[in-house]
Amino acid sequence: MAALSPRIAYALQEADLSREARAELRQTLNASMETMNSAAWRKLAREVGVDANALAADNLTWIAGQSDLPSHPSAPEYQAMERALRAASRTKFSMQKSTLARRRSSPGRASLGQ
Repeated sequence: MAALSPRIAYALQEADLSREARAELRQTLNASMETMNSAAWRKLAREVGVDANALAADNLTWIAGQSDLPSHPSAPEYQAMERALRAASRTKFSMQKSTLARRRSSPGRASLGQ
């Protein structure tokens, strides 16, 4: 999500939206990356015409361009960027799974004080 925030912000500025709709989407964009749920993120991206998947080819090309990297998938720098984004994506997914497992296995709040 963080890698696409600038792209979505630019798209939001250029989108043909009412003032109210733009303000609502801007509020979603300004929410903390840690607390934003993925459904809200996907809705925001869809509303401004951006694929919410950072690993989509169009997004990878955009990120490469913004990072002054070659935008061709065969370039070593492009491939390194894509590997880094994939690794970050896997790490985040693993962290979410372990957090969910801890929550499921932890005792209820009522028993914490006992």
